[in-house]
Amino acid sequence: MRGVVSDIEAARKELLRCGIEVSEPFHDTGGVFHHADGKRVVSGLNPHRQSYASYASFSDPDGNGWLLQEVTVRLSADIQLDDPRFTSEVLRAIHTTTPA
Repeated sequence: MRGVVSDIEAARKELLRCGIEVSEPFHDTGGVFHHADGKRVVSGLNPHRQSYASYASFSDPDGNGWLLQEVTVRLSADIQLDDPRFTSEVLRAIHTTTPA
């Protein structure tokens, strides 16, 4: 399951305060997508705290796995390709169109 949070550090602290074991933050070296195989995943927040790029994980009491994703700015149609709030991978994904 996925949870979207605006501040992953604050969300993580709150979960820890409630007694829930949460992973340290991590990010994908490719810039945006969390790979289930663990490849390209490194410890720590995205170095530039770009939106959609930092994660943490935990399991609930029923054994469901959760992935928290930090989203600080929502995507919109007017985002430019050089917007520093997003990784280049996110920007390419929203500006790439598939022919009809």
